[in-house]
Amino acid sequence: MTEEMVRYYALRAQEYDRVYTMERCPIASRRVRRDAYAPCADAPAFDAGFAGLWLSHVDRARMTEFLDAFHSYLLPGAPVLMFDERDAPARTVPTSRTNSAGNRYDPRRLASGDRFEIVKNFFEGDELRRLLAPYTRDLVYEALEAFWVVSYTASGRGVRQLGDTED
Repeated sequence: MTEEMVRYYALRAQEYDRVYTMERCPIASRRVRRDAYAPCADAPAFDAGFAGLWLSHVDRARMTEFLDAFHSYLLPGAPVLMFDERDAPARTVPTSRTNSAGNRYDPRRLASGDRFEIVKNFFEGDELRRLLAPYTRDLVYEALEAFWVVSYTASGRGVRQLGDTED
């Protein structure tokens, strides 16, 4: 992740903290802020997982690293819901460039006027099924007009915990 992207997401996180407060959340939940690419240091403890408008901002070269980390927090059998934007014809944000790894980049501007270029990848059903296969049971993919939705049960397979070694 570039320094510019780190600054962008840090500023956006401050905005999200103001907008999404746990006092507004009607269900019992726990919000934990962690490095999205760092696996859980303890035994999995979360009984559900959610990633909304997130996968499109993960560099393709780091997708497995992100998915390993995400699933390392989940108990086997945890329900998971993910959704993100599709590259729909109605989408008005232009792509500024695509790199050799296949990552797309979009320009963004914050309310402060600061301008950034962010990773903005798009995924469809077949690619999502392939990416998520090591982590899922009973995956359901739904393509909506401008978004996709995936729901599944975490399998507990394919995830290395921090400190595990490969043979």
